[in-house]
Amino acid sequence: MLMDHKPLTFALHRQGDAWSAQQQRHLLYVSEYTTDIRHVAGALNMVADALSRPPDMPQLPPLGSIAVVAPTQGEQVTLEKLAAGQMLCEETQQLASRPDMRLVELSGQKLLCMDNTGSLRPLVPSALRRPVFDSVHSLAHAGTHATSRMLSTQYVWPSG
Repeated sequence: MLMDHKPLTFALHRQGDAWSAQQQRHLLYVSEYTTDIRHVAGALNMVADALSRPPDMPQLPPLGSIAVVAPTQGEQVTLEKLAAGQMLCEETQQLASRPDMRLVELSGQKLLCMDNTGSLRPLVPSALRRPVFDSVHSLAHAGTHATSRMLSTQYVWPSG
């Protein structure tokens, strides 16, 4: 098995201090598949590199001193879909009058973005929240807190 996690290459053959119970379970699981683990640097191991390094979120040019991030990861949610969804969503339209909301034109699309954290975050209409979540979650299948943090830095929608 080729992998980019060098410490694991020595783990199955380690002699010395005992492993914790959790480490033993993990190693037992790995050993069911192979005992021959070889290190290949991530940049040379295309498969491991692709899995461990999610693609960059596309960045749009800065708007003044504020960078705007476009919600186009995985092409599941495009700027066009987001703009159209905002126009149809009652909840989004109610939030449009807030003082921290700005109407921003990006690639010919007018988007409502919240401007309260130093970067503009597009307001996600209710119909597109699940696709946006799935798009961010599928990047790395991070835990609850990491996924929540990634979402809140890129997008905004009311909780409730």
